[in-house]
Amino acid sequence: MVALRSDAARNRTALLDAARTARDERGYPPALADVAARAGVGVGTAYRHFPSHRALVEALALETLDPLVTAARAAADDPAADAFGDLVVGATRLLADDPALAEVVSDSDDSGPELRAVLDELLTAFGTLLARAQAAGDVRPDLTPVDVQHLVCGMQVAVRLGRTADDGAAARYASVLLHGLRP
Repeated sequence: MVALRSDAARNRTALLDAARTARDERGYPPALADVAARAGVGVGTAYRHFPSHRALVEALALETLDPLVTAARAAADDPAADAFGDLVVGATRLLADDPALAEVVSDSDDSGPELRAVLDELLTAFGTLLARAQAAGDVRPDLTPVDVQHLVCGMQVAVRLGRTADDGAAARYASVLLHGLRP
């Protein structure tokens, strides 16, 4: 990626901050024109940084996925039997908090190269942990990493529908999912 001029970097940061704030308020990033207005920049500036709404959503997804990637890397070296379950719970929580993230994870064929690389890394890490859990007899042997990806993405809908003042919904639903994955 080419380094941005300082003013362009400030604009990109302002756009991402505005999109993140709007996402947190509304549950989904608004149109680029709305993000530009919130950021105090012109619509053309927004489109120079993010040529489409999907590009903006992917940029936000990359930020959101960073803690999960870090956890997946750490879990790959973790001998604990709970590493697979911990990653499923963490992924469920992230997806429940960001429906746009669930959209790009479940429809990753249209993703840009940077997001595709991160998603491939996550799928590989999930595959490693799934294989370890299957070898230990903790998870059904007929599941693939893609199966788990689809199930976790589907859980975000259940969590969002069941969300109340109780923030334990993601962990509770992930626990139900993990029990269903047992042989």
